[in-house]
Amino acid sequence: MRVQYEVQYQKNDKAEPTPDADEKNLLVERIAVGLSWLFVVIFFPFSICLCLVVAKEFQRLVMFRLGRIRNCYGPGLVWQLPCIDSYNTVDIRTNVANVNPQEMLTKDSVTITVNAVVFYCIYNPIDSIIKVDDAQDVTERISQVTLRNIVGSKKLHELLTSRQQLSLEIQKAVAEITGRWGVRVERVDV
Repeated sequence: MRVQYEVQYQKNDKAEPTPDADEKNLLVERIAVGLSWLFVVIFFPFSICLCLVVAKEFQRLVMFRLGRIRNCYGPGLVWQLPCIDSYNTVDIRTNVANVNPQEMLTKDSVTITVNAVVFYCIYNPIDSIIKVDDAQDVTERISQVTLRNIVGSKKLHELLTSRQQLSLEIQKAVAEITGRWGVRVERVDV
């Protein structure tokens, strides 16, 4: 019975739509866009409130039309069609993640308490929305796990004498993982 459960949820390599299905989706999209424009024209003065979105200087809007990604817009005024367009707002400013103090064992079996601060920013808003659920939360968790793994592989003497080297090592490890998600790790302090 367990084998049937695993087979039922295997990844299907043919997940991409066929050209016929894609043409049908285009037709439905064109009809929806036409109806949305009709709605905007009929209710013109009031529809402006629904169609204009303001993106601040430090924000980017990742726009979707009927679930498909359109583009990344901002800063300034952004036009969206009501009912068929949606957007996610991404803050591109530098964020700070405080890795809570953790008690861990070093390589020579000494228990120490270590904490860190990670400075990061989102440089590719589309990847940060599409490739990961919550880029900020994931970056904080990856930083915590990486800190634990790297500190656990060093001796106490190495940790005390080369804190800057340890910070650089953690920064490179976290940056390698989060770079795929459009997140740039700028600095790590232990």
